[in-house]
Amino acid sequence: MLLAGTIVSAAEQWTKVSTPQFTILTADSARDAKSWAVALEAFRRDLQELVGADERMLDPLTVLVFKGERSFRALMGPQPKGAPPGEQVSRSFRKNGRYLVAVNPTNEEMARKVVFMNGTVWLTGSSRWQLPLWLVTGFQELYANYSLDGDRVVIGGAFTGSSWRQGRLAMSLDELMRTDADSPYYKSHNAPRYIWESWAFVHFLLLGEQGENRAAFLRYIGQLQQGRSSVEALTAAFPAGLAELGRRFDRFVSGAVYRSQALPYRLGDLEKNITVTRASEAEVQIAFGYILLSEKGPEQSAPYFAQAAALAPDDAGTLEAQASLALVRGDQTAADEYYRRAAQAGSHFYLAHFYPTLSWAQSMIGGEAAADRYDGATVRKTVDSLKETIRLRPNFLKAYHAFAGLIGSLQEVNDDDGAVLGEGLRRFPTEGMIQAGQVAYDIATRHHVSAKKRIDRIAAGNFLGDSEVTSYTRKLDLRLQALVNLAWAEKFYQEGKYNQAGDLLEKLQSAPLLAVEFQRMNQLNLALSAWSNLAFARAAVERTDWDGAESLLAAVASVELSDPMKAERARLAALVAAGRKPTGK
Repeated sequence: MLLAGTIVSAAEQWTKVSTPQFTILTADSARDAKSWAVALEAFRRDLQELVGADERMLDPLTVLVFKGERSFRALMGPQPKGAPPGEQVSRSFRKNGRYLVAVNPTNEEMARKVVFMNGTVWLTGSSRWQLPLWLVTGFQELYANYSLDGDRVVIGGAFTGSSWRQGRLAMSLDELMRTDADSPYYKSHNAPRYIWESWAFVHFLLLGEQGENRAAFLRYIGQLQQGRSSVEALTAAFPAGLAELGRRFDRFVSGAVYRSQALPYRLGDLEKNITVTRASEAEVQIAFGYILLSEKGPEQSAPYFAQAAALAPDDAGTLEAQASLALVRGDQTAADEYYRRAAQAGSHFYLAHFYPTLSWAQSMIGGEAAADRYDGATVRKTVDSLKETIRLRPNFLKAYHAFAGLIGSLQEVNDDDGAVLGEGLRRFPTEGMIQAGQVAYDIATRHHVSAKKRIDRIAAGNFLGDSEVTSYTRKLDLRLQALVNLAWAEKFYQEGKYNQAGDLLEKLQSAPLLAVEFQRMNQLNLALSAWSNLAFARAAVERTDWDGAESLLAAVASVELSDPMKAERARLAALVAAGRKPTGK
């Protein structure tokens, strides 16, 4: 690497080794990089299938392999004092939908461990459902020792950290499963022991006891994919119960026999998805910029993004990088514009489609006035754009949040809207805004009983919510009440109970109704006005005021009347006609 002004130039030749899921950029040996790619691809397939990761949820992963210590330090700066071994050979960046790992390959064994540990975080974080902490932690430690040996994949072996390999477990199996990142135990000095115990339990389930637990372990993960809790899923997968499983695990740990396992693979199947090309200067500068954006902030990374923009100004990757920089700087307007241009340039990056739509949608979300300020086609276009973001990233909570908040502003909903909401409810069953979106959908499809039950559960605090959810739910409740009153008014009208219908319509004058519902209310108002006119016409007939009666009957000629009203109008018209004959008029 050569210093050129304020930035590090990619003067050395960089090679790009890539698959559809990840990229390795290297200034080191291209042949070694391809070997790394083969190992990473085998690792990805194995763990992705195991944890149920959806490829659409994988952040773009870039592994940046420098030529050596000097080039690594030229960009990253001096080694921090007291840095743990992993930070001596790598830096990682995960922000705004990107995952990058910068590697100094001088210590190859440590570099390999760091890459596979980051790869495990990358894959487990992309599971269809959030995985429990012990499972993610155990996979990280187990797969950090992942390697290729000829035509075999090797996992397992002894724990690599300073650890407790014999003796009693630190906590019961139930405690292990219930511990999360916010637990005092995990935050305390006992965290290393928790990490070891998580590794040991995953090792036991996947490889221990001659592999007899593996099938049940896979069933457990399958249960997690259906949205069941960790304890429920484990109980279903191991019918003998957690207590028995805990006793077997304790015996396994006491024996301290942690065998590795070698699985065969076919090299040709792995290599066919791997391409090797020369990396462009812009691609390398963007990667440098992303790493520095995490390490040293926007001012240090900006020159690298600017260099990429000078080299490839209209490239989608360049525009995405500039958008990411703008987001870190807090300039949402600039980020939206860069992402919009990136989408026009063919970007399939989900944030490039999300943020420009979100900025437009913010004024509509959760408010009943959206239908008054925007035509139905505009709201529908915005909703469909959010659905496209969800299809690109099916576990993106922010997109579900915005989508659910707009359902109440749609003139009409469709089955696809319901399917997307249903997926959101399965993925995020505790999110109040998605529950409120389902309320809006139930109202639109006239499932009023279901809507009211959900409103009551939201109001009772059974779901995660904030002031926006509370406001949205309150408006939906008022709208539901208005629709129920409107439906009863229409029913009373059809039954000829015009006074009761009129009383209910009085309550709807300021109700939060959509245009189509206002139309129904106005039609009912016209019909009730026609009923009043018919009453006046009847009085006019009784007074033999044929002209007045005829004028009143003409006023209701264009109004859609109920059958009883039609009969009354016909009767009065006949009386008027008969009354005129003796006078010759």
